[in-house]
Amino acid sequence: MKTVMISMAMVLGVLITGSSVYAQQPQQLPSHPKNNSPMKEYVFIVSVNPKQLTQEQIEKVRAGWDKVTAEWKANKHYLYGNPVVQAGVIVSGNNRTVAQEELGDAMRVVSFINIEAESDEQALELAKMVPVLDFGGKVEIRKPLRAAVPVSSY
Repeated sequence: MKTVMISMAMVLGVLITGSSVYAQQPQQLPSHPKNNSPMKEYVFIVSVNPKQLTQEQIEKVRAGWDKVTAEWKANKHYLYGNPVVQAGVIVSGNNRTVAQEELGDAMRVVSFINIEAESDEQALELAKMVPVLDFGGKVEIRKPLRAAVPVSSY
C-alpha cells in the first residue's frame, strides 16, 4: 500500500511540476463534427450528499440520468461522463499529506460530465437538467482550457 501511495505521489509531482511530457496547451475548439456549427465544450462537476439519499431517491436519480443523457446524446450535446462515486485518496498541503477520503455526511463530487453547447446560456440550461438537483445537489459549469481530443489523435 505504501508503494502505491509513493507511486501516486510521484505521478502527481510530475504533473504538478509541469513536465513537458504532460503539459497541455490550450487549443482552438473544433467545430461540432456532426453539424459543423461552432460548439463550445463545458465540464459539469456534479456534487451531492449521497448519504442523505434513500434507495428510492437513488433509483430516481439513476432513471433521471438515463433520460437526461439520452436527450443530450440525441441532441449532440453529450461527449462523455465519469462517475466518481467511490472514496478516493486526498493529497494536500505543502507537506503532501496523503489521507483516505472520509465519506462523511457532506456534499461531495460524484461525477464529471463533458458536454458541448452553442453558448454559455445553453450550457446553463443543460446543467439545469441534472437529476441530483432535485435532491439537494449542485452542478458547477466550467470551460476547459482545451477541447477533448481522442487519445488516438496524439
